[in-house]
Amino acid sequence: MIFRELLASEFESARELFQSVFKKEALASWWTWKYKGQGLLDSVNFGAFDSSGRLRAHVGALVSVARDPSKSGKSDHRRRSERDPLLLPTVMIQVCDVMVEEALRGQRSNGLLYRDLMREFASLLTLRWPGGFAYGFPGKRPHRLGERLGFYQPLATYGLSPWQPNQEFIKPLGWTELFDRIQDLRNVHQSFAGGARDRLSVERSVDFLAWRYQRHPELAYSAWGFYQRSWFGKKFVGWIITRPWEGDKKLVVDGWLRGAGLMPATPQVEPMKQDDWVIWAPDPVGETNPIIAGQFRYRGDFSLQVGVDRLGRVRKSRFDQVRFTAGDTDVF
Repeated sequence: MIFRELLASEFESARELFQSVFKKEALASWWTWKYKGQGLLDSVNFGAFDSSGRLRAHVGALVSVARDPSKSGKSDHRRRSERDPLLLPTVMIQVCDVMVEEALRGQRSNGLLYRDLMREFASLLTLRWPGGFAYGFPGKRPHRLGERLGFYQPLATYGLSPWQPNQEFIKPLGWTELFDRIQDLRNVHQSFAGGARDRLSVERSVDFLAWRYQRHPELAYSAWGFYQRSWFGKKFVGWIITRPWEGDKKLVVDGWLRGAGLMPATPQVEPMKQDDWVIWAPDPVGETNPIIAGQFRYRGDFSLQVGVDRLGRVRKSRFDQVRFTAGDTDVF
């Protein structure tokens, strides 16, 4: 097998392999949006080709800016370039669209194609983005195989949970208004008050949100503002993104709340009478089909230092300090 990046002219072969493996059509518009979106820093389409030039396996990656967990507003004011990129990740790398042609799965006379594909892919990431944090959301069986081969380390398990916000404090927003609000709060976004400041995640910039949600070619998302009573009326304190879910329900896929950071985090607000909102929450109880988030090892070991204490000392991370939302999986 020959392992290399795909040319743009070979994306159609990747989409055909996607349909063959996942039994779902990957439209050209969706593939282009996903891998060439303006909200991304970089993307990778990597494949295994046989001697005839036919694509037999594929793995992709979406590279985004990492929110700096050391930005507390009071500690460590050094520029990101002045810190060791091996200690503080500068980018988040989401591994996705891992697929191997059915006839070539399992052990072969010359080795395991999946293992070889991921090893070569890891080498590419090491050269291109040495200061990144790679992760993915494989299914149960691929995750178990990845663990056995040393590629995946489980980070967290997520599932759907009812969410009951107070309707009085949530109002729909147009995309332009949401982006204006976020620009107004960008200093607050950088501080991430409370324990959430130590969590590693994708930076929710206006460009990223516009790409991920406003310009999605297939799914329809809605933006909402979160408000809080103050002496001067209602104060804007955060935002959420939803999409339709099972009829009239709304799935909360992304959001940010002052003092809590990124969703999922159930706010302490008065409940509504109807359970018409659901949220992707960690450690689900009774979830029959949970989603597993796993770190993909592409350099060194699984120990990654991402936290900075009040004295500016770098601490070794705990894996539960990585924060994901349902939006991280909606690209599928």
